[in-house]
Amino acid sequence: MDNSAPEVMALMRNKLQSLREIQKQVEDLRIATAKNKAKAEQMLLQGESHAKELTLRLEEQRHTHHSVATTMTNLNGGGSNARHVHANQADARAKLAARLAQVPNVNSAHPLYNPSTLLASKNAHRNAMLLHARDARRRRLNMR
Repeated sequence: MDNSAPEVMALMRNKLQSLREIQKQVEDLRIATAKNKAKAEQMLLQGESHAKELTLRLEEQRHTHHSVATTMTNLNGGGSNARHVHANQADARAKLAARLAQVPNVNSAHPLYNPSTLLASKNAHRNAMLLHARDARRRRLNMR
């Protein structure tokens, strides 16, 4: 193998150039990795804050649903504990309307929410609440 000095120098220059290109690619990958990591952390924080917001909203809806269900029971003659029956059903209707004003997207034409068409019997009320719960579950599943 007879290698002259200019050929060896040219070969070394080529290898040095490829090494510099590889080093530049490695540095580019490090930068991209750092950017992706920062973006992933930001998305994680956004997801956590969104989850907290949804949890708060769910708690508010549970509270409102419980209040509406209690008022509905009172309007329909009370539950097992008749002491909590409103003496004045008009007062109960006003409370229900006030609570429903706080609930977003309530269909006031629905008999469950419209005080003028409230269901009279406890069994009919129970069936309506079960249907409402089923519809709410379906809406929650569709939101996922």
